[in-house]
Parts: sequence; C-alpha cells; structure tokens
Amino acid sequence: MKKQWRRMKLLGSGKIWKRLFTKHNDRPIKTAMALSLGVFIGILPIWGGQLISGVVSAHLLKLNKPLVLLATNIHFTPIFPIIAFFALKIGFMVTGNELAFPSMGEINLVLLKDYFWFYVIGSLPIALITASFTGLITYFSVYSLRYLRQKE
Repeated sequence: MKKQWRRMKLLGSGKIWKRLFTKHNDRPIKTAMALSLGVFIGILPIWGGQLISGVVSAHLLKLNKPLVLLATNIHFTPIFPIIAFFALKIGFMVTGNELAFPSMGEINLVLLKDYFWFYVIGSLPIALITASFTGLITYFSVYSLRYLRQKE
C-alpha cells in the first residue's frame, strides 16, 4: 500500500515529468514528433481508439510512447466543446454550407448524424494545424533547453 502512495506522490512531483521528456535522450525532433502525433490523433474523431492508435503508431514510428499517450489526451472534456465548435465551423466552411446552430429543442439524432460529417471534415485541418504548432513549439523548446544545458 505504501508503494502505491509513493507512486501517486511521484506523479505530482517534477521528477516524473522531467524523466518523461529526458529519459529516452531522444533528439528534439523525435520528441516534437511524438507530441505532435499524439495531438493529431487526440483531435481526430476516433473515440475509443485514440489511445490504441497512438500506441500502435508510436511503436511503428519508434517514438516515445508515454509522450504520445500524454498528448492524445488533448481531447478531454473541458477542451472538447472548443474543438467541436471549430471543427463544425471549418467543416461547414470547407463544404461551402452555412452553419446554423439549432436551438436545444431542435437537436435530434438525424441532425447529429448530418452534422457528424461536417465535424469529421473540419477536425482534419484542426488536427493538422494544432499538431504542427505543437511540434514547432516543442522542438524549439527542447532544443533551446538542451542548448542552454550544454552551455552551462
């Protein structure tokens, strides 16, 4: 029982996060690719398969699996409405249709089925853009941190 409490205490400390980013001693490009792959898969509408597809793709691409799993969790509850709104907006824009938000009484399964494909179409550009920004920010952050550490 004490081991479990010690593990839980470690999750809150900075040691586990530091080890997650530096354990494998990967190049900055591999770390950036792992996080951007996780964000890309996390935004795609493959609910229930995001973690599995993240682990499989990380294994095939020889990337840091914990980082990919960490990044696939971008699709958690507080952020989902933002992603869904912009995915619908972009999906309607790409297809050339006008986005009209229905009132709460008008929402039914047929409407959700119709809007689902707009969501799928809109989630792809959002996933690509977000993954690209995540990769760039991660690459430059890790590269600069390692450069500063070597300079010391």
